[in-house]
Amino acid sequence: MLAATVWVVAGCSSSDSSDPADSDSNSGEVNPPIENPVNQTGETLDPDGNPVEETDSITSQETDPNPDPSIDPAIDPIAGINPETVTSCTAIDVINLGTGSQKITVPLDAGERLQLTNTPRGTLLSVDESLGEFHYVPAQGRAPDTVSYNVVAPDDTLVSQGQITLRLDPIRIMPLGDSITHGVEVGTGNLDSPPVPLRVGYRQALLEQLAGAGQSVDFTGQGGQRAGGDAGISDTDNNGYPGVDISFINDRVQEVFDELPSDVVLLHIGTNLTPDNAAGIDAILDNIDAWEAANHPVTVFIATIIPKRDPALQQTVDLFNADLRMRVAARISDEVVLVEQANAVSVADIDAADVGVHPTAPGYLRMADTWFDALAASDLFPSCE
Repeated sequence: MLAATVWVVAGCSSSDSSDPADSDSNSGEVNPPIENPVNQTGETLDPDGNPVEETDSITSQETDPNPDPSIDPAIDPIAGINPETVTSCTAIDVINLGTGSQKITVPLDAGERLQLTNTPRGTLLSVDESLGEFHYVPAQGRAPDTVSYNVVAPDDTLVSQGQITLRLDPIRIMPLGDSITHGVEVGTGNLDSPPVPLRVGYRQALLEQLAGAGQSVDFTGQGGQRAGGDAGISDTDNNGYPGVDISFINDRVQEVFDELPSDVVLLHIGTNLTPDNAAGIDAILDNIDAWEAANHPVTVFIATIIPKRDPALQQTVDLFNADLRMRVAARISDEVVLVEQANAVSVADIDAADVGVHPTAPGYLRMADTWFDALAASDLFPSCE
Protein backbone atom coordinates (compact mmCIF):
# COMPACT_ATOMS: atom_id res chain seq x y z
CA MET A 1 0.00 0.00 0.00
CA LEU A 2 1.41 3.35 -1.04
CA ALA A 3 1.76 5.98 1.64
CA ALA A 4 -0.08 9.22 1.12
CA THR A 5 2.09 12.15 0.24
CA VAL A 6 1.93 15.28 2.39
CA TRP A 7 3.12 18.59 0.98
CA VAL A 8 4.45 21.17 3.35
CA VAL A 9 4.14 24.74 2.20
CA ALA A 10 4.81 27.73 4.47
CA GLY A 11 3.46 25.85 7.47
CA CYS A 12 0.23 24.67 5.77
CA SER A 13 -0.58 21.14 4.60
CA SER A 14 -3.13 19.48 2.29
CA SER A 15 -3.65 16.12 0.63
CA ASP A 16 -2.19 15.36 -2.79
CA SER A 17 -5.62 15.66 -4.33
CA SER A 18 -5.39 19.44 -3.86
CA ASP A 19 -4.13 21.61 -6.67
CA PRO A 20 -1.07 23.52 -5.52
CA ALA A 21 -2.00 26.37 -7.78
CA ASP A 22 -5.40 26.93 -6.15
CA SER A 23 -5.88 30.43 -4.78
CA ASP A 24 -6.11 31.03 -1.04
CA SER A 25 -9.77 31.69 -0.38
CA ASN A 26 -8.94 34.22 2.33
CA SER A 27 -6.10 36.17 0.80
CA GLY A 28 -6.83 35.75 -2.87
CA GLU A 29 -3.12 35.18 -3.46
CA VAL A 30 -1.67 32.25 -5.36
CA ASN A 31 0.26 29.78 -3.19
CA PRO A 32 4.00 29.53 -4.05
CA PRO A 33 5.34 26.46 -5.86
CA ILE A 34 5.44 23.40 -3.62
CA GLU A 35 8.91 22.11 -2.69
CA ASN A 36 10.45 19.47 -0.43
CA PRO A 37 7.80 16.74 -0.52
CA VAL A 38 8.02 14.29 2.39
CA ASN A 39 6.16 11.10 3.18
CA GLN A 40 4.53 10.22 6.47
CA THR A 41 7.78 8.79 7.85
CA GLY A 42 9.55 12.10 7.32
CA GLU A 43 11.60 11.02 4.27
CA THR A 44 12.18 13.56 1.49
CA LEU A 45 10.76 12.48 -1.86
CA ASP A 46 11.83 13.24 -5.42
CA PRO A 47 9.28 14.40 -8.03
CA ASP A 48 8.46 10.74 -8.81
CA GLY A 49 7.60 10.07 -5.15
CA ASN A 50 10.75 8.06 -4.39
CA PRO A 51 12.71 8.63 -1.12
CA VAL A 52 15.82 10.77 -1.57
CA GLU A 53 19.01 9.95 0.34
CA GLU A 54 19.88 12.98 2.46
CA THR A 55 23.43 14.27 2.95
CA ASP A 56 24.90 16.62 5.52
CA SER A 57 24.60 20.18 4.37
CA ILE A 58 28.17 20.86 5.59
CA THR A 59 30.54 18.95 3.38
CA SER A 60 33.62 21.16 3.36
CA GLN A 61 35.20 19.54 6.46
CA GLU A 62 35.35 15.82 7.18
CA THR A 63 35.48 14.39 10.70
CA ASP A 64 38.78 12.68 11.48
CA PRO A 65 37.99 9.20 12.87
CA ASN A 66 41.36 9.25 14.67
CA PRO A 67 41.77 12.80 16.07
CA ASP A 68 45.14 13.99 17.29
CA PRO A 69 44.86 14.06 21.12
CA SER A 70 47.37 16.93 21.27
CA ILE A 71 44.96 19.27 19.49
CA ASP A 72 42.41 21.00 21.67
CA PRO A 73 39.30 21.80 19.61
CA ALA A 74 38.63 24.71 21.94
CA ILE A 75 41.82 26.40 20.74
CA ASP A 76 41.42 28.87 17.92
CA PRO A 77 42.96 27.13 14.86
CA ILE A 78 44.86 30.32 14.05
CA ALA A 79 46.64 30.09 17.41
CA GLY A 80 47.76 26.54 16.75
CA ILE A 81 47.81 23.56 19.09
CA ASN A 82 47.18 23.72 22.79
CA PRO A 83 50.45 25.19 24.16
CA GLU A 84 52.59 23.30 26.65
CA THR A 85 52.89 24.73 30.17
CA VAL A 86 56.38 24.61 31.68
CA THR A 87 57.31 25.33 35.30
CA SER A 88 60.80 25.40 36.74
CA CYS A 89 62.74 26.62 39.76
CA THR A 90 66.15 28.26 39.84
CA ALA A 91 68.08 28.84 43.08
CA ILE A 92 70.17 32.02 43.09
CA ASP A 93 73.00 32.41 45.60
CA VAL A 94 72.46 36.05 46.52
CA ILE A 95 75.59 36.23 48.67
CA ASN A 96 77.95 35.18 45.89
CA LEU A 97 76.00 37.14 43.30
CA GLY A 98 76.66 40.36 45.17
CA THR A 99 75.65 43.32 43.04
CA GLY A 100 75.83 41.30 39.83
CA SER A 101 73.11 39.62 37.82
CA GLN A 102 72.07 36.03 37.20
CA LYS A 103 71.73 34.79 33.61
CA ILE A 104 68.58 32.73 33.05
CA THR A 105 68.12 30.69 29.86
CA VAL A 106 64.92 29.21 28.43
CA PRO A 107 65.61 26.43 25.87
CA LEU A 108 64.36 27.31 22.36
CA ASP A 109 64.15 25.43 19.09
CA ALA A 110 65.34 26.98 15.84
CA GLY A 111 63.46 30.15 14.99
CA GLU A 112 61.52 30.35 18.27
CA ARG A 113 61.44 33.51 20.38
CA LEU A 114 61.09 34.23 24.08
CA GLN A 115 58.49 36.76 25.24
CA LEU A 116 58.49 37.80 28.91
CA THR A 117 54.94 38.40 30.14
CA ASN A 118 55.15 39.74 33.71
CA THR A 119 57.04 42.25 35.80
CA PRO A 120 58.94 40.54 38.65
CA ARG A 121 60.06 42.32 41.82
CA GLY A 122 63.63 42.11 40.66
CA THR A 123 65.09 43.83 37.59
CA LEU A 124 65.40 42.23 34.13
CA LEU A 125 68.41 43.21 32.05
CA SER A 126 69.74 42.29 28.60
CA VAL A 127 66.73 40.34 27.36
CA ASP A 128 67.64 38.43 24.17
CA GLU A 129 64.42 36.98 22.75
CA SER A 130 66.10 34.99 19.98
CA LEU A 131 68.51 33.25 22.37
CA GLY A 132 65.95 32.85 25.16
CA GLU A 133 68.20 34.63 27.66
CA PHE A 134 67.82 37.40 30.18
CA HIS A 135 69.74 38.68 33.19
CA TYR A 136 68.02 39.05 36.55
CA VAL A 137 69.00 41.34 39.43
CA PRO A 138 67.30 40.45 42.76
CA ALA A 139 65.32 43.05 44.67
CA GLN A 140 66.11 43.83 48.32
CA GLY A 141 63.84 41.20 49.80
CA ARG A 142 64.61 37.52 49.36
CA ALA A 143 61.12 36.09 49.17
CA PRO A 144 60.84 33.98 45.99
CA ASP A 145 60.29 35.89 42.75
CA THR A 146 58.67 34.70 39.50
CA VAL A 147 59.23 35.34 35.80
CA SER A 148 56.50 34.34 33.35
CA TYR A 149 57.05 33.90 29.62
CA ASN A 150 55.76 32.65 26.27
CA VAL A 151 57.71 30.79 23.60
CA VAL A 152 56.45 31.59 20.09
CA ALA A 153 57.23 30.02 16.72
CA PRO A 154 58.45 32.04 13.67
CA ASP A 155 54.80 32.40 12.53
CA ASP A 156 53.86 33.77 15.99
CA THR A 157 52.12 30.54 16.96
CA LEU A 158 52.21 30.06 20.73
CA VAL A 159 54.40 27.01 21.41
CA SER A 160 54.56 27.02 25.22
CA GLN A 161 53.93 29.08 28.31
CA GLY A 162 56.14 29.00 31.36
CA GLN A 163 56.88 30.29 34.81
CA ILE A 164 60.28 30.31 36.48
CA THR A 165 60.37 30.50 40.27
CA LEU A 166 63.51 32.25 41.45
CA ARG A 167 64.51 31.15 44.95
CA LEU A 168 66.82 33.73 46.49
CA ASP A 169 69.21 31.97 48.85
CA PRO A 170 69.61 32.26 51.73
CA ILE A 171 66.26 33.55 52.93
CA ARG A 172 66.70 35.50 56.18
CA ILE A 173 64.70 34.34 59.22
CA MET A 174 64.58 36.31 62.48
CA PRO A 175 63.65 34.26 65.59
CA LEU A 176 62.14 37.00 67.77
CA GLY A 177 60.89 36.81 71.34
CA ASP A 178 62.00 36.18 74.92
CA SER A 179 63.87 33.41 76.77
CA ILE A 180 61.80 30.77 74.99
CA THR A 181 63.25 31.96 71.67
CA HIS A 182 66.71 32.08 73.27
CA GLY A 183 66.39 28.47 74.45
CA VAL A 184 66.08 28.53 78.25
CA GLU A 185 64.80 25.21 79.60
CA VAL A 186 64.88 25.90 83.34
CA GLY A 187 64.42 29.46 84.55
CA THR A 188 64.78 30.32 88.22
CA GLY A 189 64.85 34.06 87.84
CA ASN A 190 68.52 34.17 88.90
CA LEU A 191 70.44 31.48 87.04
CA ASP A 192 68.81 30.06 83.95
CA SER A 193 69.92 26.84 82.31
CA PRO A 194 71.30 25.51 80.16
CA PRO A 195 74.08 28.09 79.93
CA VAL A 196 74.06 30.36 76.88
CA PRO A 197 76.60 28.35 74.81
CA LEU A 198 74.32 25.29 75.10
CA ARG A 199 70.96 26.97 74.47
CA VAL A 200 69.41 25.86 71.21
CA GLY A 201 65.68 25.83 72.04
CA TYR A 202 63.64 25.10 68.92
CA ARG A 203 66.23 26.72 66.67
CA GLN A 204 68.63 23.82 66.16
CA ALA A 205 65.94 21.29 65.26
CA LEU A 206 64.27 23.81 62.93
CA LEU A 207 67.53 24.55 61.13
CA GLU A 208 68.13 20.84 60.64
CA GLN A 209 64.63 20.30 59.24
CA LEU A 210 64.97 23.20 56.81
CA ALA A 211 68.37 21.96 55.64
CA GLY A 212 66.95 18.45 55.22
CA ALA A 213 64.25 19.94 52.98
CA GLY A 214 66.90 21.49 50.75
CA GLN A 215 66.34 25.05 51.95
CA SER A 216 69.09 27.60 52.46
CA VAL A 217 68.35 29.94 55.38
CA ASP A 218 70.17 32.52 57.46
CA PHE A 219 69.01 33.20 61.02
CA THR A 220 69.36 36.87 61.96
CA GLY A 221 69.95 38.32 65.40
CA GLN A 222 71.89 40.94 67.29
CA GLY A 223 75.37 39.88 68.29
CA GLY A 224 74.73 39.84 72.04
CA GLN A 225 71.94 37.32 71.66
CA ARG A 226 73.90 34.50 70.00
CA ALA A 227 73.37 31.17 71.75
CA GLY A 228 74.03 27.46 71.30
CA GLY A 229 77.46 27.46 69.67
CA ASP A 230 78.85 24.79 71.98
CA ALA A 231 75.81 22.60 71.33
CA GLY A 232 76.68 22.36 67.67
CA ILE A 233 74.02 24.64 66.22
CA SER A 234 75.12 25.83 62.80
CA ASP A 235 73.68 29.35 63.16
CA THR A 236 73.60 30.88 66.64
CA ASP A 237 71.91 34.14 65.64
CA ASN A 238 68.54 35.01 67.19
CA ASN A 239 66.68 37.87 68.81
CA GLY A 240 65.51 36.11 71.95
CA TYR A 241 65.78 38.45 74.94
CA PRO A 242 65.27 36.63 78.27
CA GLY A 243 62.80 38.28 80.62
CA VAL A 244 61.28 40.79 78.19
CA ASP A 245 57.64 41.47 77.46
CA ILE A 246 55.65 42.67 74.43
CA SER A 247 56.44 46.36 74.94
CA PHE A 248 60.19 45.68 74.85
CA ILE A 249 59.92 44.01 71.45
CA ASN A 250 57.65 46.75 70.14
CA ASP A 251 60.16 49.44 71.13
CA ARG A 252 62.97 47.52 69.42
CA VAL A 253 61.38 46.69 66.04
CA GLN A 254 62.80 49.61 64.06
CA GLU A 255 66.29 49.11 65.51
CA VAL A 256 66.57 45.39 64.86
CA PHE A 257 65.17 45.57 61.32
CA ASP A 258 67.42 48.47 60.38
CA GLU A 259 70.38 46.48 61.67
CA LEU A 260 69.19 43.09 60.42
CA PRO A 261 66.90 43.24 57.37
CA SER A 262 64.95 39.99 57.35
CA ASP A 263 62.38 38.30 55.13
CA VAL A 264 60.65 36.10 57.73
CA VAL A 265 59.97 36.61 61.45
CA LEU A 266 59.18 33.83 63.91
CA LEU A 267 57.49 35.75 66.73
CA HIS A 268 56.66 34.17 70.10
CA ILE A 269 56.14 36.88 72.72
CA GLY A 270 53.76 37.46 75.61
CA THR A 271 54.81 34.87 78.19
CA ASN A 272 56.27 37.52 80.52
CA LEU A 273 53.65 39.87 82.03
CA THR A 274 50.98 38.25 79.88
CA PRO A 275 48.14 40.69 79.20
CA ASP A 276 44.52 39.58 78.73
CA ASN A 277 44.52 40.93 75.16
CA ALA A 278 46.91 41.08 72.22
CA ALA A 279 46.73 44.78 71.41
CA GLY A 280 50.51 44.98 71.88
CA ILE A 281 50.99 42.44 69.10
CA ASP A 282 49.02 44.70 66.74
CA ALA A 283 51.43 47.50 67.64
CA ILE A 284 54.44 45.29 66.80
CA LEU A 285 52.90 44.33 63.46
CA ASP A 286 52.10 47.96 62.67
CA ASN A 287 55.74 48.89 63.28
CA ILE A 288 56.89 46.07 61.01
CA ASP A 289 54.45 47.34 58.36
CA ALA A 290 56.03 50.78 58.60
CA TRP A 291 59.49 49.31 58.08
CA GLU A 292 58.25 47.26 55.12
CA ALA A 293 56.83 50.34 53.41
CA ALA A 294 60.30 51.87 53.29
CA ASN A 295 62.21 48.67 52.56
CA HIS A 296 60.84 45.30 51.43
CA PRO A 297 58.10 42.78 52.33
CA VAL A 298 58.34 40.73 55.52
CA THR A 299 56.21 37.70 56.40
CA VAL A 300 55.52 37.34 60.12
CA PHE A 301 54.76 33.88 61.53
CA ILE A 302 53.23 34.72 64.89
CA ALA A 303 52.66 32.07 67.54
CA THR A 304 49.97 31.67 70.11
CA ILE A 305 52.00 31.46 73.33
CA ILE A 306 52.64 28.09 74.93
CA PRO A 307 50.96 27.02 78.21
CA LYS A 308 51.92 27.87 81.78
CA ARG A 309 51.80 25.34 84.59
CA ASP A 310 49.93 27.63 86.98
CA PRO A 311 46.17 27.26 86.21
CA ALA A 312 45.44 30.82 87.32
CA LEU A 313 48.11 32.22 84.99
CA GLN A 314 46.89 29.94 82.22
CA GLN A 315 43.49 31.64 82.27
CA THR A 316 45.16 34.86 81.15
CA VAL A 317 47.15 32.98 78.53
CA ASP A 318 43.88 31.64 77.12
CA LEU A 319 42.40 35.15 76.93
CA PHE A 320 45.53 36.47 75.25
CA ASN A 321 45.62 33.68 72.67
CA ALA A 322 41.92 34.01 71.87
CA ASP A 323 42.32 37.73 71.22
CA LEU A 324 45.50 37.14 69.22
CA ARG A 325 43.67 34.75 66.89
CA MET A 326 40.99 37.35 66.18
CA ARG A 327 43.48 40.14 65.60
CA VAL A 328 45.58 38.09 63.19
CA ALA A 329 42.47 37.01 61.27
CA ALA A 330 41.49 40.67 60.89
CA ARG A 331 44.80 41.64 59.23
CA ILE A 332 43.69 40.42 55.82
CA SER A 333 46.07 42.69 53.89
CA ASP A 334 49.15 41.66 55.89
CA GLU A 335 51.60 38.85 55.27
CA VAL A 336 50.89 37.36 58.72
CA VAL A 337 50.55 33.65 59.50
CA LEU A 338 49.15 32.36 62.81
CA VAL A 339 51.09 29.39 64.20
CA GLU A 340 49.33 27.38 66.89
CA GLN A 341 52.18 26.69 69.29
CA ALA A 342 49.63 26.72 72.12
CA ASN A 343 48.10 23.56 70.68
CA ALA A 344 51.42 21.92 69.82
CA VAL A 345 52.94 22.19 73.32
CA SER A 346 51.07 20.84 76.32
CA VAL A 347 51.49 21.54 80.02
CA ALA A 348 53.31 18.20 80.23
CA ASP A 349 56.00 19.74 77.97
CA ILE A 350 56.63 22.61 80.41
CA ASP A 351 59.47 22.06 82.89
CA ALA A 352 58.20 21.66 86.43
CA ALA A 353 61.52 22.55 88.05
CA ASP A 354 61.49 26.20 87.00
CA VAL A 355 58.91 28.99 87.07
CA GLY A 356 56.62 26.84 84.98
CA VAL A 357 56.85 28.57 81.59
CA HIS A 358 59.81 27.10 79.69
CA PRO A 359 59.57 24.00 77.47
CA THR A 360 61.55 20.87 78.14
CA ALA A 361 63.79 19.60 75.35
CA PRO A 362 60.92 17.51 73.91
CA GLY A 363 58.69 20.58 74.13
CA TYR A 364 61.17 22.58 72.06
CA LEU A 365 61.19 19.80 69.46
CA ARG A 366 57.41 20.13 69.20
CA MET A 367 57.82 23.86 68.67
CA ALA A 368 60.40 23.23 65.94
CA ASP A 369 58.05 20.82 64.17
CA THR A 370 55.21 23.34 64.32
CA TRP A 371 57.32 26.21 62.98
CA PHE A 372 58.60 23.97 60.19
CA ASP A 373 55.12 22.83 59.17
CA ALA A 374 53.97 26.45 58.94
CA LEU A 375 57.00 27.49 56.90
CA ALA A 376 56.72 24.49 54.58
CA ALA A 377 53.03 25.22 53.94
CA SER A 378 53.83 28.75 52.78
CA ASP A 379 55.08 29.72 49.32
CA LEU A 380 58.34 31.10 50.71
CA PHE A 381 60.29 27.86 50.44
CA PRO A 382 59.95 26.37 46.93
CA SER A 383 61.81 23.21 46.07
CA CYS A 384 64.45 23.61 43.37
CA GLU A 385 65.58 19.98 43.38
